[in-house]
Formats: sequence, C-alpha cells, structure tokens
Amino acid sequence: MAPDASKIPSRPVDAGVPSIAKYGTVRIFADPALTVTIDGVPAGDTPVTKQLTVGRHKIRLSNSEYQYSENVPVTISEGKTVEIPKLNWKK
Repeated sequence: MAPDASKIPSRPVDAGVPSIAKYGTVRIFADPALTVTIDGVPAGDTPVTKQLTVGRHKIRLSNSEYQYSENVPVTISEGKTVEIPKLNWKK
C-alpha cells in the first residue's frame, strides 16, 4: 500500500547552497613531446593546459617511442596554475 501523501514531509526542491566547483590549472610542457593522461582520461600530447577541479589528480606522462612512462601526482589549488616542465626528459 502506498504511503499517505499527506504524511510525507515536503522538501524544497533547492534545499541547499548551490554547488560551485572550484578550479585551478595544470600546464604540462615537454621536449620531446609526451602523451598526457589526467585521471585516466587522455588529454593529448604536450603542450597541454587543462582546467581541473581543486584537489588531487593523477597525471601520466608517456612516450611509446622511447618506452617512457611516469606518474606525476598533482594538487590543484583554486585560481592557481601548476606547471610540470619535462625538458630533456629522455637523457
């Protein structure tokens, strides 16, 4: 049997403060170029600049030609840019 609708407390549709995501930026550049994955999602080849939500993220840098792979954890802060330079990484 369905509950009596008159006894179910009503709730406002928008009962709280709107959720506003906070963002920062990661900028990755490399020579030779590296393929970038952010939190498991392909982001392309360097240079890569992406806006990310505040918090911790997993960056994977790779180059199959040189059999190179590196995981770089980053913490993004609101309104800030984190730079990851990888120059002459194949030495």
